[in-house]
Amino acid sequence: MAVFIIYTASFIPSLIIIIFLTIKLRKKKYSIINDISKNAPSRFKKRALLLIESNPSWVFACSVGQTWYSYIMLRYGWKISKIEIKKWHNNIELVFQPYHVIYKANVFLINTWIAALPILIILVYTHKYYP
Repeated sequence: MAVFIIYTASFIPSLIIIIFLTIKLRKKKYSIINDISKNAPSRFKKRALLLIESNPSWVFACSVGQTWYSYIMLRYGWKISKIEIKKWHNNIELVFQPYHVIYKANVFLINTWIAALPILIILVYTHKYYP
């Protein structure tokens, strides 16, 4: 039950923040997408642009670069150095500058619900119902 509460308490505010940022930044959407993909690590530039443009929620796709699971993927799967990833994270924050605090809160909430999701799935599918 606690995992469900954590998941819901992080998913719903994250969704609200994504909608808010999408509305507020809609006029600067393409410049933000281009800046983020241009500043991506050299081995990941084309993939970053594809990821952001193909996702229906471009704000969520922009934040994927800062989530915990993508850090692991970039660091060990793509063999990108910590320094390059950190520079990219700093550039993403600069792109979202007027709303960077809200954006960072959204990244934290996304990390929380993504971490809670597998635990929730495991608990649901391993739960034994006793009469």
